[in-house]
Amino acid sequence: MNMRKWLWNTLAAIALLSLAASCAKDDPFVKKWHGNKGNHTPGREQTEETRSVMILFSEGYNSLSYDLQKNIQQLHEGYVPYDRREQDVILVFSHHTEKGSYTTPVTPVLFKIAKNKDGAIIQDTIKAYPEIKNTCSAECVNTVLKDILDLFPAKKYGLVYSSHASGWLPEGYYADPSKYEGGGMVFWSKKAPSAEDGGFSYVQSPAEDSFPRVKSVGQCVNGAVGHEMTIQEFTQALPMKFEYILFDACLMGCVETAYELKDKCDYYVGSPTEVLSQGFFYETLAQHLLQEGGEQGVKAVCEDYFDFYAKQSGECRSATISMIDCRKIEAVAQAAKDIFETHRSELGAIKASRIQGYFRFDRHYFYDLGAIIDACSPSPEQKQAFSKAMGESIVYLAATERFIGITINSYSGLSSYLPVAGSEYLNNFYRDLQWNKATSLVK
Repeated sequence: MNMRKWLWNTLAAIALLSLAASCAKDDPFVKKWHGNKGNHTPGREQTEETRSVMILFSEGYNSLSYDLQKNIQQLHEGYVPYDRREQDVILVFSHHTEKGSYTTPVTPVLFKIAKNKDGAIIQDTIKAYPEIKNTCSAECVNTVLKDILDLFPAKKYGLVYSSHASGWLPEGYYADPSKYEGGGMVFWSKKAPSAEDGGFSYVQSPAEDSFPRVKSVGQCVNGAVGHEMTIQEFTQALPMKFEYILFDACLMGCVETAYELKDKCDYYVGSPTEVLSQGFFYETLAQHLLQEGGEQGVKAVCEDYFDFYAKQSGECRSATISMIDCRKIEAVAQAAKDIFETHRSELGAIKASRIQGYFRFDRHYFYDLGAIIDACSPSPEQKQAFSKAMGESIVYLAATERFIGITINSYSGLSSYLPVAGSEYLNNFYRDLQWNKATSLVK
């Protein structure tokens, strides 16, 4: 495993250097990824509102830096549009570490991947953001997306967000719950414990060297200080509606995140479990999202992702994925509310150990939504209404039999918080989520 990682890092470094050299010959405005000291490229023309823009938010100023850079290189191997007004657009917002250092400043950049007139792939730097130190913030997301709206007006936009993540949880909670729970004496606030620059004390997420690495909204690490966003902050930062939002990140296939973003996208994709660090199958990503587009294109991304991991062996054969039509998720909330309200005692008596979980390292905040509903013993009419709503909202779902030690016996496609397995701190935070306001899961 170490030899494979070393070999890939070496090849990736050579590829990046070769690309930078070739791009500089093709276009004088193409800069090294973090080398553009200016703002907008001189002479850039505005586009017409006739095209689709695929945005990859590659937040890798963390332990995933090499993996995320490799994903960008894999985009080059698939469909790449020409650098013309009538062509679709691939944009990447990139922030990665320099040689794995969390203390070496690296300027975040927005660049476009396209083919020049000779068919060679270029990475054209659109804008550098030296003033942004914390790229995992609502302010950063909002700033970059507003720039994209201004510079690349289009018929429709799609967002792929790639980084670490921890579902609906408060920022920093997944890494070290004990710092929040405080031995049972919790004075709750909506913000994580503060460090000198407004973040939280960074603790590396649990890991085992014998297992594949995982991507476990967003994570930016500056020295010993971590930064994350809550799903509420992320949602409020989005200045436009997207055709799709795809999370190439851990634990984002929860009903709470999908529901929070229901008014910001038509289609939502996430994994109820963690995601192996290699992530999506990027070689075909742009082909599906730009050339095919719509429900068919997004579904094809999910199919390629699952098929890739289903062909692996051992612990690398680990994947869960779900695609949600957010325009139909309200019916799921209404059906769930009816069950939670009329079966409150059954909900409170659920044995967490009997419910399908999607977590490791005792991070017991993600259980199968369908299994929770079944454990509430709904009436046949309630069960039918819930199943119908889920069937219409979930466009695609797939799961391997196991995910790195987790046996998957039942899979409804979405995870959920289970209050009896939670805490008062989490209950207080959870009450502000849109899903809870709609369903009253936590009273």
